[in-house]
Amino acid sequence: MHESGSDDWWKHMQTIMGLKINGKSCMQGLANKTTDGDCGLLANTMDDFFVSVSDHLPRLNNSHKVFDVNEELPNQYVISICTTFKALESVKANKATGRDIIPA
Repeated sequence: MHESGSDDWWKHMQTIMGLKINGKSCMQGLANKTTDGDCGLLANTMDDFFVSVSDHLPRLNNSHKVFDVNEELPNQYVISICTTFKALESVKANKATGRDIIPA
């Protein structure tokens, strides 16, 4: 990535993912390459894949332990106010947003 430059890398990734194809919808390029342009079939194929990732896992039910808000939580799950403040303070507001499009 360093050798090719991150801008070029990101442009190639957008093309592969179908995010930039002549102003068409964001998934049309990917659908053109994988499902003969059928976005519905692409969506179903992607959905089937993501469901298959966890098919082998047992389904959750109400018998699993859930912490009561009045119950003391183990320290590994507690984040101090100071740690949270420091993390938020270090966020660079002028940096580009990620794929989630949530600004800093």
